[in-house]
Amino acid sequence: MKRLALSLIVIISSFVVFAQPTFTNAHFYDTDGNGNVDEVVIEMSGPINDVSITLGDFDIGGAAPSSVLTGGSSLNSLDPDVGDDKYFTFQVSLTGSGVASVAYTQGTLSDGALVATDPSISTVDAALPIFTDAHFFDTDGDGNIDEVVIEMSEEVDET
Repeated sequence: MKRLALSLIVIISSFVVFAQPTFTNAHFYDTDGNGNVDEVVIEMSGPINDVSITLGDFDIGGAAPSSVLTGGSSLNSLDPDVGDDKYFTFQVSLTGSGVASVAYTQGTLSDGALVATDPSISTVDAALPIFTDAHFFDTDGDGNIDEVVIEMSEEVDET
């Protein structure tokens, strides 16, 4: 009697599924202290390929950012200026030290998988307000200053 030997070969395939990166926050900075936002740091859920950043895919306060700051050229305290990490910094020119709307339309931004459109990225105000002007008033006409109105670079809580 002949024996028939059978071998069972099991092939196990493994699939690695990477979550598509998403936007976490957009942080607004006034790095030169003049009362106007000049850098916006985009924080992602994971690393992004820096070469995939396209300025025209972003809208910050109604305009595309003017440049991407790389290689240690950003001045904010959040972005460590490391290539292909979860932070990237835009140079912008926004009046005031408050936040503006930030939107992304799907284009080239990726970590290998394209980042989806996000019409309303959460914002963080990291720019301190500064005094921009002061007005002095004699409200009762007695020749003495009775009221001082201070203007700030953004709205502040008066309490």
